[in-house]
Amino acid sequence: MKLRAAGSTVYQFEGGEPYMNTPDFVKEAMKRAVDENKSRYAPSSGIPELREAIADKLRSQNSIPAQAKDVIVLNGGMQGLFGAFQSVVNPGDDVLVFSPFWTPIKDLIAHCEGRTILVPTNEARAEGL
Repeated sequence: MKLRAAGSTVYQFEGGEPYMNTPDFVKEAMKRAVDENKSRYAPSSGIPELREAIADKLRSQNSIPAQAKDVIVLNGGMQGLFGAFQSVVNPGDDVLVFSPFWTPIKDLIAHCEGRTILVPTNEARAEGL
């Protein structure tokens, strides 16, 4: 708050709100989609064209041999984290969480009936796990 009051640019990541306005090309694409009646639910894994474009990017720019069938499209980080935690955390599991951390992480672990074990980040860097 002091930095912002002093005129510094501060980006707040905790709320997931973008720090800039929606770019015009995105607004135009959204308008076209509505005009083309593309306003219904998409396949739960994402539309095929987008999944293929993501796989192409992963292959060409990241050297990851992904195929469209390997890609799912999510509506945000929380949806992805929820699915990941549901996939790997079982009731009673201990889950190591570097602290400080994004506070919803504890809620995701609790929802899976896991136990949060906080690991101070500065100690982990100095001493390792």
